[in-house]
Amino acid sequence: MELEKHYSQLLGIGSPWEIHSIDLKLEEQRVDIVIEYTDDEGFCPECGSVSPRYDVRKSRTWRHLDTMQFSTYIHCEAPRVRCKTHGVKTVKIPWAGKNCRFTLLFEAFAIRVLLAARSVEEARTGIVPVSSTAAWGR
Repeated sequence: MELEKHYSQLLGIGSPWEIHSIDLKLEEQRVDIVIEYTDDEGFCPECGSVSPRYDVRKSRTWRHLDTMQFSTYIHCEAPRVRCKTHGVKTVKIPWAGKNCRFTLLFEAFAIRVLLAARSVEEARTGIVPVSSTAAWGR
């Protein structure tokens, strides 16, 4: 449980978000973190009203900053709420923007690297290992 608390602090998440599991894959040099939403209510992303939880979306994965030399990925089934005004909506994910496949912290780091590099290719093949499609934002 101490490791989950440690990662919660590093990721800046708290209730109602909770780290369910952390899987360290030494051979792959990869860390997979599963986050769950633990409340029966949530805020509508349109109007901010507290609404009852409706269901969860299919699990999504976001690339996060490396943990030491290990690639780190966050997995979560994002909850949906039923707002009286706007219907069924997915709650805002605190670590990522809408429809993003990278965490906000990873994106900020990648942008700093891209600005400092001589080319996008140099940045994406050296310090920030992402596909060319992701590096160009497509």
